Order: sequence, then C-alpha cells, then structure tokens
Amino acid sequence: MTRTTLEKKSRKLKESVRLSFLALPLTAAAAPVKNGWRWNSNSPLLSCPIKRQFPRSRNSIPACLFVIGFVLFLWVGLTNAQPSPLTIGASLLPAGEINAAYNGDMGISGGVPLYAISFLKGSLPLGLNVDSGGVITGTPASLAKSASFTVKVTDSSGSSVSKKFKINIFKALGIATASLKAGKQGEKYAATVKAAGGKKTYGWSIVSGHLPAGLAFDTATAKITGAPTETGRFDLTLEVSDSLGGKAQKSYSLLVDPGVECPAAEPGAQVTYFGGFGQAWNKIPVVTIASAQQDPRLTFTLEAVDCWNRRFAELGTPFRLGPVVHTTQIVPADFLTLLSEGGEPEDFPESVINMEGDIIIALSDADFISFAAHFPSGERVIIGIKSQKVSPLTLPNVPRNVIAHELGHAIGLGHNDDPTKLMCGRPASCRPDAFESGTPRFFPLTVEEEAMLLDFYPIDWIPSP
Repeated sequence: MTRTTLEKKSRKLKESVRLSFLALPLTAAAAPVKNGWRWNSNSPLLSCPIKRQFPRSRNSIPACLFVIGFVLFLWVGLTNAQPSPLTIGASLLPAGEINAAYNGDMGISGGVPLYAISFLKGSLPLGLNVDSGGVITGTPASLAKSASFTVKVTDSSGSSVSKKFKINIFKALGIATASLKAGKQGEKYAATVKAAGGKKTYGWSIVSGHLPAGLAFDTATAKITGAPTETGRFDLTLEVSDSLGGKAQKSYSLLVDPGVECPAAEPGAQVTYFGGFGQAWNKIPVVTIASAQQDPRLTFTLEAVDCWNRRFAELGTPFRLGPVVHTTQIVPADFLTLLSEGGEPEDFPESVINMEGDIIIALSDADFISFAAHFPSGERVIIGIKSQKVSPLTLPNVPRNVIAHELGHAIGLGHNDDPTKLMCGRPASCRPDAFESGTPRFFPLTVEEEAMLLDFYPIDWIPSP
C-alpha cells in the first residue's frame, strides 16, 4: 500500500469515525456541549465527534479517549464515595442561667442528614429544647436545675452515635442589697451594692435617675463613694449583668441629710428688729463664690445656701438662692476692707464688675468685719467674709453662721437683738463669737423674720422675665 493510499484512508477515517460510549447516569438536557461534545438525544450516549475537529492532528483520538477516561474516573469516584462518619463534635456545652436566654450547639456533623435526636438517659434542663441540627435553645425555667444526659443521634442511613453531656444551670441573677444608707452633705460616703446568683464577673450601670453631686458609681465594683454636696432624696435604678447574659434591676432612694442642723424658726417675743437691708429680688439670683480652690469655707457656703433654700421651701415660696458657681479669681483685699469700713469707692474693680453672678461671696484672707453691700447699680450684692485664720472665725461653727447671716442681708433681712438667733447684730451687743458651738448647726430665724420673707417673696412670687 502506497503512502498516498494510507493518507487518503486516514483522512476518510477522521471524517467519518464517531466514538460513542455509555453515558454517565446523570440528568442532562439534549443540548450541545462545548467543543463538540454533545448528548445524543436518541440514546444514552455521549458522542465525541472527531470529524473536522482536528483535521491535521494525529492526537485527536487519544485526546478524546483521555477525556472519556477522566470523566469515567470522576463518576466512579463519586458513585463509590462514602459519607464522613457521623459525629457529635462538642466536648462541653455552655452553662445556663435561670431567666437568661440559652444557646448551645452539640456540633453534629457527617453521616447522611436528616438527623433524629433522642435521649438514652436523662433530659435537658426545664425550659430548654433541641432542634434536629443539635442546637439547644430556650430559657431555663425558674425550677430548672443542672442536668446530665446521654443523647443519641441517628442519621437517614440508620447510623447512630451517642454522647454524654452536662449543662450546669446557675441561679437567676438578682440584686441582694435591700436599700442604700442615708448620707450627710459634705461628709464622706461609701456603700456597696451586692449581686446574688448568676455567674461572675458582674457589670453594673445606672439605667435611670442619678446620684447626688459629689458621689460616683463604680460600674465594676458597684461601690458608691464620695462626699455629697446636695441634699434631698435621689431616686435611681441600678442594673447588673453577668457573663451568661443574665440581667436584673432594682430601684433605690438615696437620702442625703444636711451635714448640719438647719432648725425651724422660733418665736421672737421681745425681740427688737433694726430694719431691712434693701429691696427684694425679682429673679433667682446666681451665687458666685470667689475663693482659693481648697478653701474649707466653700463647704460652709454650700451648707448655708442649702439651709436658706430649705427655709424657702418650707415657707411655700418659689423663690430660691440660685445655682452656685465657683471662681478662683480673688477679690482684692483692700477693696473688701474699704467696703467693710463703710467706705464708698468711686469705682468697683473691673475684675469684680465683670465677675459672674448676682450675689458674689468673697472668701478673703484679709482681716476685716464681714459684711454685705450693694453694687452701685443696686442690682447686685457683694458679701465679704474675713479670714478663717482670724478670731472669731477660728471658733467651731462660727464661719458657716457668719456666711448664712450675710446671705440673710443679701435677701433683705436686717439685724435683731436676740443672741440665740441667726440675724443678731449691730446695734445690739451680739457678735459672731455667739455662733460658737461644738455641734455643727445653723442658728434659727424668728417666726417674724419668716413672715418678712413671705412679704418679700410671697407664695405667688414670679421671677421677672
């Protein structure tokens, strides 16, 4: 046979030969496949048409056979592949807590889904349920207890596996502290709120209300510390949370009593009054304290403002001594001394004129007679308090009453001649040393002085716009 004859037969073979083999047992549409492969719509055959695919290649038939063999290899591997073993992967389940949402996963995998779950021994804690995937959810009920159980998982092929678990249940989280002890204004305060149940560590927060100024709440330890500067009743709600998601709340009322006694008015029979200080306020006056940062008289001033405001509250008038602000700007000592001696300076210092506040209380280190005086405009008042290092302000209880006394002038009251009362003063013989006392307390007003205050600031008093 000549070489020409062989080439002609080879070409004829390439143009007419079509290899066919049994199709894989897969669902396929009778549609062409890329590169010439197609499903035979009339028979379960996958055809590899060589015709015109590789007209000049001697590798056409081997390439087609290679692809067929590779596909058969995949098919045999898939049809003979075995599922991974059925397993329960979790070694431990998380703890739970009464009244706290629970979520735990047994980690079921492998086998042939779907899974059927049963208990060979024991059961889940009350309030919990398990789904077909082995996820345990729910909220442990109030009577729930820790539980040990053996669970069996069966897959769709009939294979099964079992494992023993325990779920620890903690008691419901709560707040054990029944109430908060009362505090005193200006005195150190410390209290700790305690939690019960749940699982440590705890986190705390104030979800409503607030503590009085001067007190702080530690959200890690639930300790309340500081020295309150406000008096009254302070309502607040605390919340505790734990590492298991439990939460509990409790409401408290914290009472802060005055650090010193602020007595009610007493009858002033046979008491002589020496006139008033001036006009009443037509607004809530802002009180500015001008002193060094750590001046101990700051506390006495706050106590005095608070005592006066309690007197107004008990009288039923809406008038109050307004917000208190503090500045470390010092009022010049020579200026205060001049005012104390009855002098009338031509001009108030610019630093004083520009100072914030309607009533300025200057806590000085100078030695002069404490006083209250109007600004030239008559719309503001300045109070000068002599040095606490000079008698009689070195005596116990004297400084707070001297400050309260001068505030009495600032709101309109004059002197009287009763040495047992707050407003005793010139021309009577009583002097500030009469305020000396071993017990921190304010001296009282007279009933008549309270009546004067109601004339100045009646129940229907309204501040000017």
